[in-house]
Amino acid sequence: MPEKKKEEKVPVEPSPKKRGRKPKAEQEKWLKEQQELEENRPLFEKKIEEQLPLNFATIEQQIPQVPQWGIKKNSEGKNVFWFGFKGHLLVDCKSQYILSSLLSSGNVNDGKMAIPLLKALSELHPYVKPTYALADAGYDYIYRTPLSRHVFGNLSYVLSAGFRRFTLR
Repeated sequence: MPEKKKEEKVPVEPSPKKRGRKPKAEQEKWLKEQQELEENRPLFEKKIEEQLPLNFATIEQQIPQVPQWGIKKNSEGKNVFWFGFKGHLLVDCKSQYILSSLLSSGNVNDGKMAIPLLKALSELHPYVKPTYALADAGYDYIYRTPLSRHVFGNLSYVLSAGFRRFTLR
């Protein structure tokens, strides 16, 4: 009986990924895919600017309420983990009353909760006219962007003992 020759499979290497700019058609396809992905994300995974036109009731319904893992680096540069929820409070400095409180998943960034807290203050307590606000560095992103004028009007900020202090001009 004649011996069958085994077919040797020659490994086919995939062609190396092209470097440089993608062709225009491929780039347009990629941009369209990215835009569709962005549109389908939940509100708190989108850019903060997406919260601006919405009212507080709409934003409140979309706050994630499922316990999740959160992570951040402590002052020593080590990772700190937690599982569960985060509480976000807006407190009057003089009376120490809680003016607004929200509960979110443990992985929601503090900066993304600033707009809902401030919208809650303006919609639930329209008679309260703050002259300044203190916030820790977690909310700093909002005040360094063009959003700050839209959200806070004439509020400006200065660094004060680890906190951001916002005063009326």
